[in-house]
Parts: sequence; structure tokens; C-alpha cells
Amino acid sequence: MIKEASPLEKLLEKKGLFCLLFFFAVFYSFLFAQFNQFPSEYYGGDHYAHFGSALKIYNTWNPFISSHYYGEFQHYPWLTPLLIALFAKITFLDMFTAAIFFPVVIIMCTIIITYLFGMRFFENKIFAFLLALTWAVQLVPSFHPSEFAKQLMIPLIALFVMLIYNKKDGHTELLSGKAKIITGLIFGVAALQHIVTFVVTAVLVGCLFVLRVAEKSFSWKTVQEEAKQFMPIILIGGFCAALFWAPLLIKYQGQTLNDWQLYSSESVLPSEGFVTAMFLDLINYNS
Repeated sequence: MIKEASPLEKLLEKKGLFCLLFFFAVFYSFLFAQFNQFPSEYYGGDHYAHFGSALKIYNTWNPFISSHYYGEFQHYPWLTPLLIALFAKITFLDMFTAAIFFPVVIIMCTIIITYLFGMRFFENKIFAFLLALTWAVQLVPSFHPSEFAKQLMIPLIALFVMLIYNKKDGHTELLSGKAKIITGLIFGVAALQHIVTFVVTAVLVGCLFVLRVAEKSFSWKTVQEEAKQFMPIILIGGFCAALFWAPLLIKYQGQTLNDWQLYSSESVLPSEGFVTAMFLDLINYNS
């Protein structure tokens, strides 16, 4: 005899995601409305540095030119400041107010993406709801690109893995055209959002390719078949990545932008420790 779902289960299945979105939108809107400055150092810090990039994009519509070094290319992935600038334009808010409230947009997207991941992983709306809830309360959302990566990009990359490594009845399924486009776009977003998310996602693409080949057979035919599966993902992600990386690699060859930057960084590439920490965050996501 099949047990009838409780009223709570029915509510969560029908309106759980909407209620979660509404609660966090109201809660964080009230919280951020009390801010008189960014959650950063009083006279500077990373939030103000990234806000400078967003302000430059807002005024020029050009994400490629640095807001810090005259006549140089942008040396940090520009997707986050671009989104802040677009949010300000769409909502008709001044840039400072838009940057204060932009984390509410981040948390809304985080909840939706984590819920979608939970639906694919658990195939259960209640567990998906609980996963979205527990992930949403781990970090106070921030428009800082590194916090953005921790809050939103980790569940998005986890969804990326599940879309590629989709098993049914013990067999890895072929990627549909829709899945190839979605995963390619996720790869592209990772490339433009943060240097580490790009490196981690690129490593995962290689690992998933090897895993799918190994589950079938290490034959040249299998390699060719899987290469055709991955080619659209790599092309879409690579094109997006080139929008940020190509100017840096052509003009700077991966070196510092100027002598002043030598005091803080010797390369535009991320450190080994930083990449390792982000990768460990990602592989621990399911736990």
C-alpha cells in the first residue's frame, strides 16, 4: 500500500522552492538595506577594487579595459562586474545601491541551481529543497568574485558534472544537443567568472572524458566517439574563455601588467594552493 504524502510534503513539492526564494529575498534585502558601505575594509579592499571594475563597465560598456591600470586590459575575469553593471542598468539603481543588493540576485540563482542539481541527484523534490536550503545558509552572499564562486559556481559546476556523467541503468548516456549547449555555457561562465573556476572546470572536462572512455574501452573508436561528444562543450567554453584570456596571453604572455604589480603578484595565473583549495571545496560538495 502506497503511503499518502503528508501536507508538509505536498506543500514542499508544490511551493517549497517559491517559499525558499521569497524568504531569502526578503531576509537579505532587509539585511543589506542596513549597509552603509560594502563588507570590506573602510578605505579600500577587494570589494571596492571589484566595484571599480563594475563602475567602469557601467560607464563605458567595455569589460575588456582595466579600470585600475591606464591603457591595459582587464586582468581579472570580468563577468561579475559586468553583471553588477547590467543589474544597475535594468533596475535603474545607482551603482553603489545595485552593488549592495546584487548578492540577493546571487542567492536567488544559487537556490535555483542547487535545487536543480538536487532534483537530478536525488530525484526527489523534498531532498532537493533541503539541499538548496542547507547550501543557501552556508555563506552570506557577496558580490566579491571569490565568494560568488563559492556560493554559486560550485553547485553550478556540480550540475555540469552530472549533465556530462549521466548514467542510466548502469550505462553512461550519450549527451543530447541540449546538454552539450548547457554544459558548454557553464564551462564558459566558469571561464569568465573566476580564474580558479575555469581551471577546475577544465580539469574536470579532461577527467570526465577519460572516465567515459574507460567505462567503455580504451579503443581509438571509443576515443573518437567521446571526442565528438565533448567537442561542442570545449568549443563553446573555449570561445567564452578566449574573451578574457586571449588579450592577456597575446599582450602579456601571462606575466604581470606592470612593475607595481610585482609587489603583490608575480603572475596573472592563480597559485597552486588557491586552485587546490577550490578543487577540494568542489569534490566535497556532495557531502
